[in-house]
Amino acid sequence: MHQSSFEYFSELNAKSTWKRENRSEPFKNNKIKRLFKLIAYLNEYRAINEIAEHLKVHEKTAHRYINILIQLGFEVHYRIRSPYFQYKITNLEGYFSNAN
Repeated sequence: MHQSSFEYFSELNAKSTWKRENRSEPFKNNKIKRLFKLIAYLNEYRAINEIAEHLKVHEKTAHRYINILIQLGFEVHYRIRSPYFQYKITNLEGYFSNAN
């Protein structure tokens, strides 16, 4: 049976309103979540494949996140361990204490 367009849009609006009100998270920005997760994870030297696996992203994306951290002022040190570089943040305490 065909319903009127008013009924259809009322029903559609009710569904979308329900979705907005019942989200379990206040916002859904995976990039920000992954950056915080990466900051916490880089307390030791980690290879890029470990980082990518931990964040559930491609290795190229993991490199982009490391570059974002560098642009934000984190001191990301690296060392060469074949076949990958390994990365670690060294100024966490200094970075967050000077954030004021």
